[in-house]
Amino acid sequence: MEQPVFSIITINYNNAMGLRKTMQSVLDQNYSDFEYIVIDGGSTDGSKDVIQEFLNAHSNASKITYWCSEKDGGIYPAMNKGIKIAKGHFICMLNSGDCFCDDVLPIIGKKAIKYLNSILYGAVSVFINNKYEKVMCLNENYLPEYTLPHQGVFIPKYMHEKFGYYDESFKVCADYDFLLTVYQAGVPFQFLDLIVSDYDGSGLSSVNVNLVDYEKKKIWISHGVYISPRKVFLKSFFPRIGLIIKKLIKG
Repeated sequence: MEQPVFSIITINYNNAMGLRKTMQSVLDQNYSDFEYIVIDGGSTDGSKDVIQEFLNAHSNASKITYWCSEKDGGIYPAMNKGIKIAKGHFICMLNSGDCFCDDVLPIIGKKAIKYLNSILYGAVSVFINNKYEKVMCLNENYLPEYTLPHQGVFIPKYMHEKFGYYDESFKVCADYDFLLTVYQAGVPFQFLDLIVSDYDGSGLSSVNVNLVDYEKKKIWISHGVYISPRKVFLKSFFPRIGLIIKKLIKG
C-alpha cells in the first residue's frame, strides 16, 4: 500500500456506542486516500463486536488496516501504539464518541497537499451528553496558554519521529504538551477554515477539571511558560462558576 495522505486513529475503551458512531463517520467519508486504525483497550462491553461488524459489512472496510483489542496503559499509550503503526503522512486522533463531519476528508485532502510540513487544524463542534454546546475555534496564537482540540488537528507523522511521541506520564494533557513543544520549535500551523468534527465533550479531560489544571501547570513549568496568577485564577474560577450555574438552572 502506498503512503496514504491520512492515518485516522481511534482509541476506545468500553464505549461501544461511541465507537460505532466514530467508525461510521470515518468509513462513510467519500475519500479514498486514508487508512483507519482502531486501538481498543480490551473492552468488555461489546466494542470488539462493533469492530467486527464494520469489518464484515461496511463497503469501506478495507480502509481498516489495523485493529486490536487488548489491554494497554491508557489514553496516551494507546495513541502512541496507533501512531507507531500509522503509514499516512498526516495523523488525526478521532477517539470513540467523536465524529467527522460529513465528507470533510476530501476538502482537507485538497488543502493538505499544499501544506505537507505544517500542522493542519480546524474548528470542532462541542457536544455534552449528546447536546450541542458550542463551536470551538481556537488557533495557534492561543498557544501556549491553551491547546487545540486534537479532534480537529492533523499532525505530519515525521513530527512525532522528530519531536517524540505523547508523554505517557500525563493522563489527559499529553497532546497539549506535544503541541506546545512543536509550537515553541517554530513548526508552522495552517488553519482550515471549516468544522472538522463533532467532539464528545463528556470525556475524561472535560470532567476531571482538577487533573487538567494540575497537568497544565506542570506543562507550563516544563516549557518555561509564565501565566500570571490572576489569569490562572480567572481561567479556573469562571468555568467552575458556569458549571455551578448550569446545575442550578437544571435543578
